[in-house]
Amino acid sequence: MLFQKVLSRHSNRASPLLLTPGAAEALVMKIYRQVRTSSSPLDDVLLDCLTEYQNPIAPEVMEFQIQIAANEASALEFVPQVFRRKLSS
Repeated sequence: MLFQKVLSRHSNRASPLLLTPGAAEALVMKIYRQVRTSSSPLDDVLLDCLTEYQNPIAPEVMEFQIQIAANEASALEFVPQVFRRKLSS
C-alpha cells in the first residue's frame, strides 16, 4: 500500500492516530485535489499532508468521547483492546 510505503521511507513520521471518518475523508480529498492540480507526485503530497495534519478535535475531547462510547458499549468485545484497559481505571 502506498501509505505504508511512504511512511516506511520516512520512519520518523507517523500516521495520524484516531482519525474520525470525516477527518479521513477531508484528508483524502485534500490529497486528491493537490495531486490533480499540481505536478507533485502522490507520495510527496501524501507525506506533506500527513506532516501538516492537525486533528480537528482536541485530544481531551476525543478521549472523553471514547470513554463514553466504551462505557456505554453493549458488548465489551466491540470495544478495541486499547480502550478496554481504560475502562478499569
